Amino acid sequence: MTNIKIARSMLKGASIAALLLAEHLSAANPTPFATLSHPNGLAATQDKLLATSQDDSIIRQIDSTGAVTTFATLPAGVVIRQEIYLAVSPGLGGFQALGVYACRGNKVFKVSPDGLTVTTFHDYSPAADALHCGIAFDEVGTFQNLLIVTLQDGTVHKLDSSGNDTLIAGPPTLFDDKTEGPQVAPATFMPAPGQLLVTQEDQNLVWKINGSGVATVLTGTIVFPESNHVVPQSVCSFGTSGGAFFSTGEENNTIYKYPVSDFTGLGDDVLIPLEGFPSPNPQGIDIVDKTTGAITQFDSLGVVHEGSTFVDCVVPPVNADGRMTGGGSVFETDGTRVTHGFELHCDVADVPNRLEINWAGGNNFHLETLVSAFCFTDPNIDSGHPKAPFNTYIGTGTGDLNNVPGATANWTFTDAGEPGTNDHATITIKDNLGKVVLTVSNFLDSGNQQAHTDNK
Repeated sequence: MTNIKIARSMLKGASIAALLLAEHLSAANPTPFATLSHPNGLAATQDKLLATSQDDSIIRQIDSTGAVTTFATLPAGVVIRQEIYLAVSPGLGGFQALGVYACRGNKVFKVSPDGLTVTTFHDYSPAADALHCGIAFDEVGTFQNLLIVTLQDGTVHKLDSSGNDTLIAGPPTLFDDKTEGPQVAPATFMPAPGQLLVTQEDQNLVWKINGSGVATVLTGTIVFPESNHVVPQSVCSFGTSGGAFFSTGEENNTIYKYPVSDFTGLGDDVLIPLEGFPSPNPQGIDIVDKTTGAITQFDSLGVVHEGSTFVDCVVPPVNADGRMTGGGSVFETDGTRVTHGFELHCDVADVPNRLEINWAGGNNFHLETLVSAFCFTDPNIDSGHPKAPFNTYIGTGTGDLNNVPGATANWTFTDAGEPGTNDHATITIKDNLGKVVLTVSNFLDSGNQQAHTDNK
C-alpha cells in the first residue's frame, strides 16, 4: 500500500503531463463491443478476435458483429480465476504464421490456427502455478523474433519454435512480483529503442530490458500497469466493426473497441492499460510518447483493464496473391475416408472458388460463398519446385450440407511438394445449427494440393 500512496503523490506532481491530458482524453472513443464474463486475454488478426475468460479455460472467437463462439479449449487449470493471455504468431523466427499461443500460470499452450489442436508448448513446473503471466512475440528482432513469456515469479523468458526456453532476466534484477505485459518496442521508441517492455502492476513499474538482459526502469511511474501495446504505424479496423484496438473491462464483463481515428499521429507510442483494482485506484489507459517519454492519460474509461490488442495491417504478413487447386482423400481417426476437391483463390473477390467434400453415409458439403482466405508461407514446409508465393491456405466459407443451406466450413490446406503424400488437410464442417458434423486432420492418403501464382 505504501508504494501506491507514493505513486499517487508522484502523479499529482506531474504538472507537465497534466497539460497534455486533455488532448489524449478527447481522442479516445471507446464503445462496448462484446459481452464475456470476466474477460482477460485478447489477440486479433484481421479476420478474428480471440478472447479468454478468467472463469474457464475456453478461448473464444468473436466475429465483427460481436457474436461469441468457441475457438479452442485448453486443458483445465487447478487455480481459481487464473489469467490467460494470448499471442498470435506473425510467422517469424520459425513459428507457424497464425499459430495461437496462450500462457496460464506456469504453462504455455500451442493452438493450431484453426483451433482444432491444443498441446502444451512449455511447462515451467516445478514452479508453483500462479494467477499471472504474460506472452507476446518479438516482432522487432532484438530477441530473435522468438516468443516472450513473463511469469509471476518475476522471470522473463524467450521460447524458440520447438519450445526450448532461455531466461532473459529475473530476480534480483526485477522485483519478484507479477511480471506481465511483454512487448518489444520499435527502434523509433526513444525511451527504450528496440527494448523489451514488461509491467509489474503491484510495484507500479514498467521495466525496459535490453538485448543483453539488463533491466532498468522506464522513466516515470504508472499505477497498476497491466500490459504494454505499441501503437502500429499502420492500423486496421476489424471487419465491419470499426474497431482497431480492443480492451477488456474485467469487472463489468465487457470488451471495448476503439476506432482507427483514435490513433492518428500516435504510431510507435506505447499504450499502457491500467488494472486499477480495487476502485478507486487509477483506471483507464496511459500513453508514453515515443520521443519525449512523457506519460499522459489516453483514456479515463473507469474500468479494470486486463488484456488488450491491436488489429494490425501488417502483422500477420500480407496475404499472398495466388490460388490453390487439387484435392484427394484423408482418413478420420476411426478410419472414415473423406474426399475433397477444390480451386480456391487467396482473394475472396477472385472467382471461381469451388470446394466439394464427401464422406461416409453419402454426406456432401458444397461451397457457395468463400468468406475468408489467408495464404502464407509456413517456413517449416518445403513446397518444392516450381516455387509458389505461399504453401498454406486457411479459409472459411458457407454452403450446402446435403443440399440444405446454411452450413459452414473451416479448412487448412498445405502444399508440401510432390507427389502430395506430405500435403496436409484439416477440415471442420458445421450444420446450419452450428453442430460439428465432420472434423478431420491428416496427411493426404492420395491426391495432391498445389499452390500457384495467380493466373489473372
